[in-house]
Amino acid sequence: MSFALDDGVQLPLSEQVKEWILDQISHGVLKPHERIVESMVAGELGVSHAPVREALKGLEALGVVDIRPFSGARVHRRTHQEILDAYMVRSELEALAVRVAMSRKGDFSALPTLLGDMYHALAVQDMRELAKVDTKFHEAIIIASGNAELLRVWRGIQPRLRAYITLVSPGSDPHWTVSLHPPILEGIVSGDVDRAETAIADHFRLARERLEEGLGANDEEN
Repeated sequence: MSFALDDGVQLPLSEQVKEWILDQISHGVLKPHERIVESMVAGELGVSHAPVREALKGLEALGVVDIRPFSGARVHRRTHQEILDAYMVRSELEALAVRVAMSRKGDFSALPTLLGDMYHALAVQDMRELAKVDTKFHEAIIIASGNAELLRVWRGIQPRLRAYITLVSPGSDPHWTVSLHPPILEGIVSGDVDRAETAIADHFRLARERLEEGLGANDEEN
C-alpha cells in the first residue's frame, strides 16, 4: 500500500503512521499476534523510528497492539467475546449520542454529504474509502452531541473494532452495509428522537448479527 503525508488536515506524523498500521491490520496485511517490526514500518513509510514508536504506543493504549519487553510490538489477538462486547458498548454510546444531540439541536449537516460519499465509494468499489467514510458518518453523530466524554470513549472503542471487523467478516456485503445508514439520517431529519434512536439500535442489532455469523464461520474454518 502506498503512503503519502496528508498535507490538508496536517495530522501529526505519528497519527498518520497509526492510521496506516490500523489499515494494515483491518485489511489482513498484519494478522493477530503478528510482530510489527518498527524498522520495517519506518522503511516502508520513509519516516524515522520516532513517529513509528509513538504510533505503536498509541495503538497499545487503544488495545490494538501489545508491546512486551524484549519481544517488541505484536497485533493484539482479541477474543470473539471482546469484539462483541465492544460492539455492544458502541451501539449504546451512539444511541445515547443521537438522543443527546437531538435534544441539544446538534449540527447534523455533515451527514447527507457523508452518506453521499459512502454511495460514491460503493459505486467505484473503493472499500477502504467506504470504511473511512462509514466511520466519519458515525463520528459526526457523536460530535453533534457536543459531549466530549462520549467522543473520547467512542474514539477509544472504534479503532479496536475497525481493526478486527474486516477480518472476521470478509464476505460482508458493502451494499447491505451502506443500506443501514439512510434510516438513521431519515430518523434524525424527521426530528423524532425515538425514531432516530430506534434506527441506530436496528443498525447495530443487524450489524452485530452479521458479525456473530462471521465469527461463527471463522470458528468452523479453524
